Amino acid sequence: DAPTWKGKIVASLTLELMAYAGADEFEMRACDTLFEYIYAVAQGFEYRGHNSENKAESGFDGLGILKNEVSNMSDEFTMVRYGVPTFRTNTHSKVVTDIYHTQFDNPNTTSEGKYEDCLKYYGTYLIRLCNLPVAPFDLTRTADKYVGQVDFDYLESLGYNKKLSSLANTYRDNSREIYLKNSLILKLMDYANQQDIDVSSVDFENYNKHVRDTVNTIISQSTHLAGESVTLEVPFYINLIKTLKGGIDSLKEGKGPASETIFRALPASYYTNYLEYDCWYETNTDNINLGARDVLWANDIKVQYLDIYDFYQGLKVKADGDNFEEEIATAEGWLADEALPHLTQAVSDDIDMFTSANRSLNAAIREADALIDALMNLCELN
Repeated sequence: DAPTWKGKIVASLTLELMAYAGADEFEMRACDTLFEYIYAVAQGFEYRGHNSENKAESGFDGLGILKNEVSNMSDEFTMVRYGVPTFRTNTHSKVVTDIYHTQFDNPNTTSEGKYEDCLKYYGTYLIRLCNLPVAPFDLTRTADKYVGQVDFDYLESLGYNKKLSSLANTYRDNSREIYLKNSLILKLMDYANQQDIDVSSVDFENYNKHVRDTVNTIISQSTHLAGESVTLEVPFYINLIKTLKGGIDSLKEGKGPASETIFRALPASYYTNYLEYDCWYETNTDNINLGARDVLWANDIKVQYLDIYDFYQGLKVKADGDNFEEEIATAEGWLADEALPHLTQAVSDDIDMFTSANRSLNAAIREADALIDALMNLCELN
């Protein structure tokens, strides 16, 4: 019987792990280290709860099991399931230094056999995921990252109330609770299978639907940014505003070189039309806007790019005490026309996002409690 959460599965395996443009051999990255890593991933899942205060208990464990977050971007060790959402790993430094883009990327460390085994164990990983009664989502990474990056005190100083802070922290608490409950459900199912206990009467459909709704809310309503990193829009614009205000104040004090140094810290980002990316385009048209071949993944690009090269060059040729009225006007225009209104929209968007996500997550928690009670009774563990 297929698990109820599965739906339409699209498995996107990042073959760049084992090959990249310019490599003489397709299996270039299938070294011993990568094979051992993928083999370990295919053996099982880590069920321990996430504890942000103790990274040793919650993070990467040797060359052990992936710790996933829900994200709207896909890179590194990636799997996309039923089009949406993306499983994106919390990449530990050991993975980066020992596996990904490393000195092991050379013909002497690989072979066709290692490459084939890497693909085989990727397949094993997918099969194990498909056989689970519930999807092993970890919402805590995204929640912790959001709360950790947003300067809520600064938001208040700009006149925003505490609503976003309250909703985001509630979502973080809920995500931790559902992670632990999800893990307990998987453990109880493992126990039931080992004891040959009939659990066919347990219905996971509602629980999986609520979790899936939460995941899709976070993915579809968080920042859409084409690039190599995930940028959360609220902290992006907070940092942009802080930098612009600091630079403007410095210019008003007549400080040329010092102002240029401040403006150099402007958070850079870029955006593009998602139709340029086949993976995202197909994911969108196959799973979100069904059949709408002319619809973008994101209809509104929220994080905007500021081309500040000419601005820097102008500051370079000026000295302290020069007239900076033109530069001040330019920077104040960026602040008024780009940063402040985009932050207002971003805060509003995220309030809506967390309101919706908390609603479905609260429903998932209630369903999880009922599932745990039912499994405990069947396993006679009460």
